Amino acid sequence: MHLKVGNASQQNGLLAVQVDNIGGFAIPFDAEILYEDGTLEKLHFSPSVWEKDQKKTMLTVPVAKKAKSVSLDGGIFMDYTPEDNRKNL
Repeated sequence: MHLKVGNASQQNGLLAVQVDNIGGFAIPFDAEILYEDGTLEKLHFSPSVWEKDQKKTMLTVPVAKKAKSVSLDGGIFMDYTPEDNRKNL
């Protein structure tokens, strides 16, 4: 498994996160959003996010606060390069 945060930006109450699936396997994963106030939100995404394109997907998440960073966690699926699973905004 190899997921990577390709790009992330926040605008007009939406957090847009491009997730690249370098490994190509349709796996579930969690996205962890760290807000500037120190709170953490964890969102789960099922393998269905890879239905249209197994190599990349765009997550669009409504947010009410300013995000500081977004991280990916594959849970039991170990990532080949965990250092590219986080992006600071």
